Amino acid sequence: MVGSVQGVNEAVIDPAMLFMVRKNVAFEVWIYDGSRLYMPGLHGSFRQYLERPGYPIIINEWDLGLMRVVTRSTVASRSGGVDVLIIDLGITGLPGNYIIYLVTRPYNVDHMVEVRSAGVEGDGWFITINGELALTTDKEPTQFGSYDANKDASEDAALGRLNSELYTNDELGWAHAALGFNAIINESNEWRLRVKAPMDPLRNTPTQ
Repeated sequence: MVGSVQGVNEAVIDPAMLFMVRKNVAFEVWIYDGSRLYMPGLHGSFRQYLERPGYPIIINEWDLGLMRVVTRSTVASRSGGVDVLIIDLGITGLPGNYIIYLVTRPYNVDHMVEVRSAGVEGDGWFITINGELALTTDKEPTQFGSYDANKDASEDAALGRLNSELYTNDELGWAHAALGFNAIINESNEWRLRVKAPMDPLRNTPTQ
């Protein structure tokens, strides 16, 4: 956990590249290299540490052998009492064309929280969960999709594509959404993406 400046909120960043956001929803990073879909927890190894002792910035490293993903996560406080989880993501590795996916899913450390609706707003820069902003990015995605319990995003992501549905509603509480970004990596560059997600106060914090 890493606290905000005021010490009111906590951002939970799982060692396996799972990031907690608004209303107990999480998102994670998937990578498609043209022939195979790589997913946290199933492929590669992970390392997590503080950027420096006592400093509220968490570094996650995902080593896939052929490529390496590093995220730098912290919390910023904005006017109006809203704290924002900020994640800077960088990818290096073998030169090639990749698709980087941001995929949301319901999650809670104590119990599963239902996500009854998910969608991608108009121009594709925002994902909304249950009608509220879940995350936004500093790059415009080239693919987007929203899925219900009968169709998982990984089915299309494994083929390097998402569908074109903007919204989905799911009575079972498993609706989720995904954005896809084209990433070109050469021998000298690092592909980067910044993700911002508003946080709810005192989420998953036990009563003292």
